[in-house]
This record gives sequence, C-alpha cells and structure tokens, in this order.
Amino acid sequence: MWEECPSDRAWSSCLGTATCANGRGARLLAARRRRSYNHAMGIESASGPFRVCGACKRAWPTWDGFVQDPAVRLRGLQSLAAEPGSNLLVFEHSCGSSISVLARRLRHLLPELESDAPLAVLFGTEQCRGHCRLLKDLEACDAPCGNVRDRALILIIQCLKKTAEQSAQA
Repeated sequence: MWEECPSDRAWSSCLGTATCANGRGARLLAARRRRSYNHAMGIESASGPFRVCGACKRAWPTWDGFVQDPAVRLRGLQSLAAEPGSNLLVFEHSCGSSISVLARRLRHLLPELESDAPLAVLFGTEQCRGHCRLLKDLEACDAPCGNVRDRALILIIQCLKKTAEQSAQA
C-alpha cells in the first residue's frame, strides 16, 4: 500500500514523503517531525537506553540507532486485538535474540491522524485483511482498522533501514 522509499533519499526524508498508493497521501510536516523527534529523544535520554538486548546486553541509546543498526532486523507486528495500544514491533538481533518494542514508542514517525476518533480493531473479523495474523507479514493494510497506523510504521522502519544500509555502503 505504501510506496517504497527511493534509494537516493536521506533516511530522514523517508519520514516526510511516504505516499499512499491509493492516493490518500500521508505527509509529515517538518515541524512535527522535529518536535516529536526531540520529545522522544528527551524521554529516551532521561530514562536510559531505548532498548537493551536481553541476551547479549547490547544497548541502543536512541530509537534511530536501534532502527538503523544493521544487526537488528524487523520481523513483524504482534497485534493484540483486545489491547491495540500494546501492539509490539518484533525485531531480531544478530545474537539470535528477539527484541520487542511497543509500537507506540515509534509512532512519532507517523503523520498526525486526520481524526481523533479511534478506529475499531478489525483483527479476526470479516473485514480484516489478515495481515496482522502472521508475524512475518510486513505488508501495509488499507482496512479502516485501529492497526493500520502500526502497519504503516512497519514500512517507515523498512525505509529507514534501507536508506541507512545504502548510506553505509556509499
């Protein structure tokens, strides 16, 4: 559903140029990115590292350091139908351990909602497209569901990782 990030963009531009393939563009404003990024960084630095690997104890002080680390691979979204605020993004570290991050910790990367009204979670209903049923399904979803934002977050993270890898190779 979301177009892939072109390879020649800097990783920070991925956040502002994600475009929905069905024409409903999602553009983050630069001021929103800076405010959210700075707010998230303040929280992270005040409360310790963003994540620590439970197996090897490798620590990532910031969300962007974690997401861009080539030793960390996104495995998928673990959706909790009864608690959509507790959805987890599951990553795999090169040491073999899984590292989960609450999706809401990275939602500052997403555009603002057009409406403050929460969407119902369609997980397990007839309207569900089935993407959240399998952890390894990294596709976007266009269903009017409470999980659609976290599914879009998957694509933004993939874009950030791709551009970080390309920058490292250059």
